[in-house]
Amino acid sequence: MNGDFLIKEYELCFEQLRFYDKRQANLVKFVLTLTSSIATALFAVSQVKDVSPIFFWKSLFAVTSIVFIATLVVYVALLQNRLYFVFVARQINAIRKYFLEHECQQFKENQMYLSTKIRASSLLSIHSAMLLGVTLISSLYAAVTFYALLHIINCPQPIPVFLGLVVVVLVSVAEIGIGHLFLFYQGKQPAAGAGLTST
Repeated sequence: MNGDFLIKEYELCFEQLRFYDKRQANLVKFVLTLTSSIATALFAVSQVKDVSPIFFWKSLFAVTSIVFIATLVVYVALLQNRLYFVFVARQINAIRKYFLEHECQQFKENQMYLSTKIRASSLLSIHSAMLLGVTLISSLYAAVTFYALLHIINCPQPIPVFLGLVVVVLVSVAEIGIGHLFLFYQGKQPAAGAGLTST
Protein backbone atom coordinates (compact mmCIF):
# COMPACT_ATOMS: atom_id res chain seq x y z
CA MET A 1 0.00 0.00 0.00
CA ASN A 2 1.27 3.46 -0.88
CA GLY A 3 1.81 5.30 2.40
CA ASP A 4 1.90 8.77 0.82
CA PHE A 5 -1.88 8.99 0.74
CA LEU A 6 -2.16 7.96 4.40
CA ILE A 7 0.54 10.41 5.47
CA LYS A 8 -1.27 13.24 3.70
CA GLU A 9 -4.59 12.06 5.15
CA TYR A 10 -3.02 11.99 8.61
CA GLU A 11 -1.74 15.55 8.26
CA LEU A 12 -5.05 16.87 6.95
CA CYS A 13 -6.98 15.06 9.69
CA PHE A 14 -4.81 16.73 12.31
CA GLU A 15 -5.64 20.11 10.80
CA GLN A 16 -9.34 19.22 10.92
CA LEU A 17 -9.03 18.00 14.52
CA ARG A 18 -7.51 21.32 15.57
CA PHE A 19 -10.22 23.18 13.62
CA TYR A 20 -13.04 21.30 15.40
CA ASP A 21 -11.42 21.71 18.80
CA LYS A 22 -10.99 25.46 18.24
CA ARG A 23 -14.52 25.75 16.86
CA GLN A 24 -15.93 24.09 19.99
CA ALA A 25 -14.14 26.61 22.21
CA ASN A 26 -15.22 29.54 20.02
CA LEU A 27 -18.87 28.50 20.13
CA VAL A 28 -18.75 28.32 23.92
CA LYS A 29 -17.06 31.74 24.08
CA PHE A 30 -19.82 33.12 21.87
CA VAL A 31 -22.51 31.77 24.20
CA LEU A 32 -20.75 33.13 27.29
CA THR A 33 -20.29 36.56 25.71
CA LEU A 34 -23.87 36.72 24.42
CA THR A 35 -25.56 35.55 27.59
CA SER A 36 -23.46 37.59 30.00
CA SER A 37 -23.93 40.74 27.89
CA ILE A 38 -27.70 40.22 27.76
CA ALA A 39 -27.87 39.52 31.48
CA THR A 40 -25.93 42.71 32.22
CA ALA A 41 -28.18 44.76 29.91
CA LEU A 42 -31.33 43.30 31.47
CA PHE A 43 -30.05 44.07 34.95
CA ALA A 44 -29.35 47.66 33.88
CA VAL A 45 -32.89 48.00 32.47
CA SER A 46 -34.36 46.62 35.70
CA GLN A 47 -32.63 49.41 37.65
CA VAL A 48 -34.26 52.20 35.60
CA LYS A 49 -37.02 53.75 37.71
CA ASP A 50 -39.26 54.97 34.86
CA VAL A 51 -39.74 51.55 33.21
CA SER A 52 -43.23 50.18 33.72
CA PRO A 53 -43.36 46.62 35.07
CA ILE A 54 -45.37 45.25 32.13
CA PHE A 55 -42.90 46.78 29.64
CA PHE A 56 -40.03 45.25 31.57
CA TRP A 57 -41.60 41.77 31.65
CA LYS A 58 -42.50 41.89 27.95
CA SER A 59 -38.99 43.04 27.05
CA LEU A 60 -37.51 40.38 29.28
CA PHE A 61 -39.67 37.73 27.65
CA ALA A 62 -38.74 38.82 24.11
CA VAL A 63 -35.01 39.08 24.75
CA THR A 64 -34.65 35.89 26.77
CA SER A 65 -36.70 33.96 24.21
CA ILE A 66 -34.26 35.00 21.49
CA VAL A 67 -31.26 34.15 23.67
CA PHE A 68 -32.77 30.77 24.57
CA ILE A 69 -33.27 29.94 20.87
CA ALA A 70 -29.73 31.15 20.10
CA THR A 71 -28.27 28.90 22.80
CA LEU A 72 -30.24 25.95 21.42
CA VAL A 73 -28.82 26.60 17.95
CA VAL A 74 -25.30 26.76 19.38
CA TYR A 75 -25.95 23.57 21.37
CA VAL A 76 -26.88 21.75 18.15
CA ALA A 77 -23.74 23.13 16.49
CA LEU A 78 -21.66 21.86 19.43
CA LEU A 79 -23.20 18.40 19.09
CA GLN A 80 -22.43 18.28 15.37
CA ASN A 81 -18.92 19.58 15.99
CA ARG A 82 -18.30 16.88 18.61
CA LEU A 83 -19.43 14.21 16.18
CA TYR A 84 -17.12 15.46 13.43
CA PHE A 85 -14.26 15.72 15.95
CA VAL A 86 -14.71 12.09 16.96
CA PHE A 87 -14.78 10.84 13.36
CA VAL A 88 -11.55 12.67 12.60
CA ALA A 89 -9.89 11.45 15.82
CA ARG A 90 -10.81 7.86 14.95
CA GLN A 91 -9.26 8.28 11.50
CA ILE A 92 -6.05 9.68 12.98
CA ASN A 93 -5.82 6.77 15.42
CA ALA A 94 -6.53 4.24 12.66
CA ILE A 95 -3.75 5.64 10.47
CA ARG A 96 -1.31 5.79 13.39
CA LYS A 97 -2.17 2.19 14.31
CA TYR A 98 -1.68 1.04 10.70
CA PHE A 99 1.75 2.63 10.44
CA LEU A 100 2.86 1.24 13.79
CA GLU A 101 1.73 -2.27 12.82
CA HIS A 102 2.93 -2.32 9.21
CA GLU A 103 5.52 0.37 8.54
CA CYS A 104 7.25 1.02 11.86
CA GLN A 105 7.26 -2.29 13.75
CA GLN A 106 10.60 -1.38 15.32
CA PHE A 107 8.98 1.56 17.13
CA LYS A 108 7.89 -0.09 20.36
CA GLU A 109 7.25 2.82 22.74
CA ASN A 110 4.22 4.52 21.28
CA GLN A 111 2.73 7.09 23.68
CA MET A 112 -0.21 8.22 21.54
CA TYR A 113 -3.77 6.95 21.13
CA LEU A 114 -4.46 4.00 18.86
CA SER A 115 -8.07 3.24 19.66
CA THR A 116 -10.67 3.77 16.96
CA LYS A 117 -13.47 3.12 19.44
CA ILE A 118 -13.73 6.69 20.71
CA ARG A 119 -17.26 7.32 21.95
CA ALA A 120 -18.98 10.44 20.67
CA SER A 121 -20.89 10.75 23.93
CA SER A 122 -18.35 10.61 26.73
CA LEU A 123 -18.73 12.24 30.14
CA LEU A 124 -14.96 12.44 30.49
CA SER A 125 -14.34 14.69 27.47
CA ILE A 126 -13.87 18.44 27.65
CA HIS A 127 -16.45 18.73 24.88
CA SER A 128 -19.02 17.15 27.18
CA ALA A 129 -18.20 19.69 29.89
CA MET A 130 -18.74 22.46 27.33
CA LEU A 131 -22.04 20.92 26.24
CA LEU A 132 -23.21 20.69 29.85
CA GLY A 133 -22.26 24.31 30.46
CA VAL A 134 -24.19 25.53 27.43
CA THR A 135 -27.14 23.37 28.48
CA LEU A 136 -27.18 24.97 31.93
CA ILE A 137 -27.04 28.49 30.45
CA SER A 138 -29.76 27.62 27.94
CA SER A 139 -32.02 26.18 30.62
CA LEU A 140 -31.55 29.25 32.84
CA TYR A 141 -32.67 31.49 29.99
CA ALA A 142 -35.63 29.19 29.37
CA ALA A 143 -36.60 29.55 33.03
CA VAL A 144 -36.34 33.35 32.92
CA THR A 145 -38.44 33.37 29.73
CA PHE A 146 -41.08 31.23 31.45
CA TYR A 147 -40.99 33.40 34.57
CA ALA A 148 -41.46 36.56 32.47
CA LEU A 149 -44.37 34.93 30.64
CA LEU A 150 -46.09 34.18 33.95
CA HIS A 151 -45.82 37.86 34.89
CA ILE A 152 -47.18 38.96 31.49
CA ILE A 153 -50.28 36.76 31.76
CA ASN A 154 -50.87 37.96 35.34
CA CYS A 155 -50.46 34.71 37.20
CA PRO A 156 -51.45 34.91 40.84
CA GLN A 157 -48.79 36.61 42.93
CA PRO A 158 -46.33 35.74 44.25
CA ILE A 159 -45.02 33.51 41.49
CA PRO A 160 -42.87 30.85 43.12
CA VAL A 161 -39.25 30.67 42.04
CA PHE A 162 -39.68 26.90 42.33
CA LEU A 163 -41.44 26.94 38.94
CA GLY A 164 -38.31 28.41 37.37
CA LEU A 165 -36.21 25.65 38.89
CA VAL A 166 -38.57 23.05 37.46
CA VAL A 167 -38.10 24.60 34.00
CA VAL A 168 -34.30 24.55 34.45
CA VAL A 169 -34.39 20.85 35.29
CA LEU A 170 -36.84 19.92 32.50
CA VAL A 171 -34.99 21.84 29.78
CA SER A 172 -31.61 20.53 30.95
CA VAL A 173 -32.82 16.93 31.00
CA ALA A 174 -34.39 17.31 27.54
CA GLU A 175 -31.27 18.89 26.00
CA ILE A 176 -28.87 16.44 27.61
CA GLY A 177 -31.07 13.44 26.75
CA ILE A 178 -31.60 14.39 23.12
CA GLY A 179 -27.93 15.35 22.73
CA HIS A 180 -26.75 12.07 24.23
CA LEU A 181 -29.05 10.04 21.99
CA PHE A 182 -27.88 11.95 18.91
CA LEU A 183 -24.20 11.43 19.72
CA PHE A 184 -24.74 7.83 20.80
CA TYR A 185 -26.54 6.70 17.65
CA GLN A 186 -24.71 8.85 15.13
CA GLY A 187 -21.37 8.15 16.79
CA LYS A 188 -21.78 4.37 16.54
CA GLN A 189 -21.75 4.55 12.75
CA PRO A 190 -18.65 5.03 10.67
CA ALA A 191 -18.42 8.57 9.28
CA ALA A 192 -19.21 7.27 5.79
CA GLY A 193 -22.52 5.83 7.02
CA ALA A 194 -23.62 8.61 9.35
CA GLY A 195 -25.39 10.56 6.66
CA LEU A 196 -23.49 13.72 7.52
CA THR A 197 -22.39 16.36 5.12
CA SER A 198 -19.77 18.98 5.67
CA THR A 199 -21.28 22.43 6.05
